Amino acid sequence: MTKAEMEGALGSLGTSGTKKFLENMQSGESSDGNNFIGQFGVGFYSVFLVAENVRVASKSDDSDKQWVWESTGDGTYFVYEDPRGNTLGRGTELTLELKKDADEFLEHEHITDTIHRYSEFINFPIMLGEETTEAIPVSEKAAAEEAEAEEDDAEVEEGEEEEEEEEEPTTRTVWEGTVINKNKPIWT
Repeated sequence: MTKAEMEGALGSLGTSGTKKFLENMQSGESSDGNNFIGQFGVGFYSVFLVAENVRVASKSDDSDKQWVWESTGDGTYFVYEDPRGNTLGRGTELTLELKKDADEFLEHEHITDTIHRYSEFINFPIMLGEETTEAIPVSEKAAAEEAEAEEDDAEVEEGEEEEEEEEEPTTRTVWEGTVINKNKPIWT
């Protein structure tokens, strides 16, 4: 999103579609007066039920700058150029600082279930990052050192014992993104 799009779409609950919806209803432009789903923009603002602070970073193809919208849900917000620069390339990143009593929303399974329940047929990918630990493969140099050590072990005379050093396997933490909503809407 550009700065103007952020202010227009996320500016406040009052500008998120309510006024436009009511104007359309009064002028008769609304085709279905009973369809209120998505008209008031409260879906996004429900995030403040579990978050103390919400940060939306977004980079549009129409702008050279990446912008941040930030609010604590108290009716005020700030839009500023992202001090990190263009970290997204293109797209939107949503960061929530959860309330102390909302720890259940940190559980990977709970997040996945929520996405499946409410966003299964959204027509764009929703990715969830997951932290995994993997073993680092032994380098060729380390393999050569092991082969040399085995030759030395063969030369050890019978009756002599050599102390063996056991090295703990080296691991690293990796973040992998997985698309959660793989089913495409049947109406597309």
